[in-house]
Amino acid sequence: MKKDIKITDAEYKVLNVLWKFKSANSKTIVNEVQKLELWNRKTVHTLLKRLVEKGAVIAEKEGSIYTYTPSIDKRQYTKSESESFLERIYSGSLSKFLTNFVDSEDISREELDKLYSILDSKKKTDK
Repeated sequence: MKKDIKITDAEYKVLNVLWKFKSANSKTIVNEVQKLELWNRKTVHTLLKRLVEKGAVIAEKEGSIYTYTPSIDKRQYTKSESESFLERIYSGSLSKFLTNFVDSEDISREELDKLYSILDSKKKTDK
């Protein structure tokens, strides 16, 4: 994945719709985004244009209709953003992040059990 692509929160919402459909025309994208946000059509088109300019989305014209396809993988993007956040805020330390998060948030017993399960599973696969 291209490391230098920075996606704004608004662009991410549009990109998330594209990841859901894998490929879609602008009308479909606008309709889906408008289910989530009170944005007009032009706003969504502007965000699509920015995503194309950044190289995060590919636009293909078929007649008078544009079809948009994400050029970055959601899983890779999420991993890259998580690593960037962890490095920037916690100097790359996952344990500092978890300590800060657990100390400052009300975490349900269910969430703690999920975290224990994830960590335990990781520990077993890394042996």
